Amino acid sequence: MKNFNLLADLVASAGVSIGTDKHNDIVINDKHAFSQAVLQQGTLGLGESYMAGIWESEQLDDVFYKFLRADIGGKVKPLKLLPYAIKTRLFNLQKTSRAFTVGEQHYDLGNDLYQAMLDPRMTYTCGYWQDESLLFASPL
Repeated sequence: MKNFNLLADLVASAGVSIGTDKHNDIVINDKHAFSQAVLQQGTLGLGESYMAGIWESEQLDDVFYKFLRADIGGKVKPLKLLPYAIKTRLFNLQKTSRAFTVGEQHYDLGNDLYQAMLDPRMTYTCGYWQDESLLFASPL
């Protein structure tokens, strides 16, 4: 609970309330999971925990604007992040020297996949299909 109180104070420093009826508040569905995600992964954990339904907000754009403006990511520096930061620095495979290989593996898949999920012009920026079970169920 101590970690959650620390994060609640941090959220409040950005002008965001937890569990109020204000339009720019956040509702936390699992305090333990929220604390664990943010303390272990910082701002990435904040985003991932939102996607997992651990917390929600009616005005997500306003909440993230306030978090960015208050530099919440720069303020989350507990010692619990140190092992994760060291591991990431030493074992992170996302390096410039590997960028071409990663690009080939992720994007040189042929047009069948892209034709199945994109519009006739085959343009996209990103995609998110919540609760879609058929997206990968049938072969291309």
